[in-house]
Amino acid sequence: MKDVNGQDIENQMRQFYESFSEKDRRLCAAIEAYELGPYKLGHGVVAYIADLFGCIPRRSLK
Repeated sequence: MKDVNGQDIENQMRQFYESFSEKDRRLCAAIEAYELGPYKLGHGVVAYIADLFGCIPRRSLK
């Protein structure tokens, strides 16, 4: 997910994520992790999404 505009995309994803309630944030993070899964981003996608959104992977992305 790091390309020429990667930082812009990540900032937009964070803004989108922060617009939700806590419950919806967990759902959003889980959906992003599922969509970017190991076939697109490789292993470590859950850790990447958790780091991007600043959430705890075990709780949010199950």
